[in-house]
Amino acid sequence: MLNLIQTNGGNTIVVEKNTRDFLLDALVKKMDELGRVPTREEVAQDKKMPAVNNFVYIFASYDNAVEEAVLYKKGKEGITPVIKVREKYSSYFKNKISSPSSQQ
Repeated sequence: MLNLIQTNGGNTIVVEKNTRDFLLDALVKKMDELGRVPTREEVAQDKKMPAVNNFVYIFASYDNAVEEAVLYKKGKEGITPVIKVREKYSSYFKNKISSPSSQQ
């Protein structure tokens, strides 16, 4: 089954795999690139990233997408790095650095 994802740059990406996994991969890649969880605004400004409304549609909110992405990243990295990942992104969950509009 093919799925279509809209990017912030207005392009459409044809996704052959599970949309949820595609979005999680994109968010994890952005987290790795920045070394922290990107805010909703940072994702929205990146023309190559899927549009934020894709995350909201699939995960019900941007914050839910971030939480799943952190768990997804931990699962891909295995048990050893779990503590490092949890520490690395713990400030996000304490401070909720995304904007209040991320709760949409």
